Amino acid sequence: MENIFYINNAKTDARLLVKNEKSFILLKDSKLNIDYAPSFLTHNYYKNYIKGNKLKMKNDILLEDYTFSSSSGAAAIALGRAANGKTEWKTIDGIIIEEIYYSNDNEENYKLINTDFNEYFMEFKNNQYDNNYMKDIEKKIKNFQEEYPLDRLQRLSLEEYALGTENSKESLSAKLEYGKYASIGSIKGATAAKFGIYYHRDGSWKNTREDIVEPYKYWEDFRLGLYKFIVATGKDYGTFGISDLYPEIKNMGGTVKTKLLSLYYPDKFLFIYSKYALISLIKYFGIYENKLWYNETEDLNVLLLNYIYKNYENIKNENIIFLSQCLWALYVDITSKDIVSEVNGNENDKIQIKSDTDYVFINDDDIQKINNLLERKKNIILQGPPGVGKTFIANNILKLDQNIKKENIEMVQFHQSYSYEDFVQGYRPNKEGKFELKDGVIYKLAKKAISSSNERFYLIIDEINRGNLSKIFGELLLLIESDKRKEKYNTTLTYSDKKFYMPGNLYIIGTMNTADRSLEMVDYALRRRFAFIDIFPAFGLDKMKKYLREEKGLDNQFIDIINTKFNKLNEVIRLSLGKGFEIGHSYFITEYSDTAEETYQDIITYEIEPLLKEYWFDDDEKVKEALKIISL
Repeated sequence: MENIFYINNAKTDARLLVKNEKSFILLKDSKLNIDYAPSFLTHNYYKNYIKGNKLKMKNDILLEDYTFSSSSGAAAIALGRAANGKTEWKTIDGIIIEEIYYSNDNEENYKLINTDFNEYFMEFKNNQYDNNYMKDIEKKIKNFQEEYPLDRLQRLSLEEYALGTENSKESLSAKLEYGKYASIGSIKGATAAKFGIYYHRDGSWKNTREDIVEPYKYWEDFRLGLYKFIVATGKDYGTFGISDLYPEIKNMGGTVKTKLLSLYYPDKFLFIYSKYALISLIKYFGIYENKLWYNETEDLNVLLLNYIYKNYENIKNENIIFLSQCLWALYVDITSKDIVSEVNGNENDKIQIKSDTDYVFINDDDIQKINNLLERKKNIILQGPPGVGKTFIANNILKLDQNIKKENIEMVQFHQSYSYEDFVQGYRPNKEGKFELKDGVIYKLAKKAISSSNERFYLIIDEINRGNLSKIFGELLLLIESDKRKEKYNTTLTYSDKKFYMPGNLYIIGTMNTADRSLEMVDYALRRRFAFIDIFPAFGLDKMKKYLREEKGLDNQFIDIINTKFNKLNEVIRLSLGKGFEIGHSYFITEYSDTAEETYQDIITYEIEPLLKEYWFDDDEKVKEALKIISL
C-alpha cells in the first residue's frame, strides 16, 4: 500500500509520502497556504523554510519534494500555521496518520471475546431487529443491481459516474455517497478523490494525486480496471490483494471499492466500509493479521466476515445486513469512549474529556452556569434546533469534573420503542428462552452511585423527547426531583418488591431537538423536574471564527460569508417558523475537502436544502428564497 496522505481545504491541497515514522516527504506540486497565521510568523518552520527561502515555490505551488522528520512539520508548512500532523494528514478514506503509525499492531494487544459475541448478537437482535428496515435495504440493493448491472458499468460514461459536473447529482458517485444508495452503509466524508476521478471547479479533472490531462482516455482504462476487479473479486472471493492486479484503480478509495463489492455481492461482504472500524473489530475478536493497515479495506471486510461465519455457526444463516448493523453497534460500543480519553491515573481509572471547551461554541460563563444549574437541579435538558451541538456540549460539560471515572458515565438515546423495561427494570428473555428480571441503564447506574457516594455519576440522554417519557420514567418521575434524592423517599418499583431511590450524586443531562415536528411536547410533570437550557447557533461567535480559521484553515473573508448568510437565513426562519427551527453551526464543523467553496456547496445541496424543504414542505417559493440567501 502506498502511504500517501492528504490535506485538502480552502487554501491547501498538499500530499505527503510517508516512508517510515521518521521520514515524511511533502511532494512537489502541493498547493500550500501562504496566508500565514500571525502566530506562525514567529515559528521556526516559517523562519527556516519560508523566510529563509529553503523551499522552492512558484506562488503557492511547491516545485520540489521536501523531507521532514515529523508529520507536524510538513503539516505546518502546508497549512501556514502550527499543526498536529498526526491528525491533520489523512488517507483518501479519511484515516489519520496517528491511527496507522501509532496504533499497536502486536498480537498480545488483541482482545479475545469468543463466546461473548453470541450473547451480544442475540441481545441486539431481540432489541433492535427491524424487519421493515431490512426489507428496505434489500430492495435498495436490488434496485442498484437493476440500475447498474455489471455490463452497464462497462459502458458507463464519465459524466454518469463522476462528481463535480453540472448534473453530478444523478451520477453513480453521488448516489453512493449522498443519494438513493447512501443508506446502504455510509461512505460520506473525506474527499471526492476517493472515487478515483472527479471534476474540479477550476475546470480540470483530477484523481488523488494530479490533474488528469486526458480524462476520457483515463476513464476508459479506469472503468475497465474497475469492472475486471469486481468480476475477479467475485470469482476468487477470499483471495487477498486482488486490487493490486488492477493498477488502473490504484487511485480509488477502499471505502468506495468495498461498497461496490457489497452491492454486487451482498452475501459475501459486510456493509461496513470504514477501514478503522474493520480493524477495531478485527482486533477486538483477536484475529491477528500482521500489519493490518497495509491490507485493502475489502480484504479486511472479508477477513472479519469469514471469521464470524467460521466461529459462530448459529450466526451464519442470519441476515448479513443485520449482522453488519450488529457489528457496527459493537464497533461503536468498543470505541465509544470518545468522551473518555487520555489516561490520567491508575489503570485507566481516571479520565479527562477529550474535547476542549474552546470549541464548545458558547461563552465560558454560560458553560459554568450550566454546571452550576446541573449541580442545583440535578436534571437539565439542552434544547435547540438541529446542528447547534447539543450532544457535544452535553459531553463536554463533564470536562470540568477532572476526577470522573469512565465507568461513571452512561449515554443512551431515546426512541419510540424505548421502554421502562429498557430504562428502569423489566422481564427479558434469556438464552434458555425463559424470562428473567433485568435491570435497566438508570437502575444500574443509580445502584453504582449509591454504593460510591463520594463519586459523581452522569447519565446523558440523547434525543430525550423522542421517547414516551411518562412511560419510560414511570415512578422515577417522583424520585428524580432534586429534593427527593434521599433514601427516605425510596419506593417499590413496578417489577420488584425491593425499595429504590435516586441518589444525589447521579446527574441527568438530556438533549432535545426543538425542530422535530413529529415529537410530542414534553409534558408538564416532567418539564418541571428539569431545567431547560436554550442552545443557539454560533454564527458570528468569536469561538467559532477561531475554530474555522485555526482548525479548518478557512480565511476570514469566507468565514464572514458563512456567518453573514446564515445569520440572515436564521432571521427569516425565526420570523416564519420560530427560533426552534434555526439552522445550527455544526453543519460547518466538518472536513473541508477540495476547496471550501465546494464543501460549502455540498453542505447546502445535501444537508441544508433537504431540511429547508422539510420546513416549508408546502411552500416552494419560501425554499427558493432561503436557498438564494445562502447561495455563493
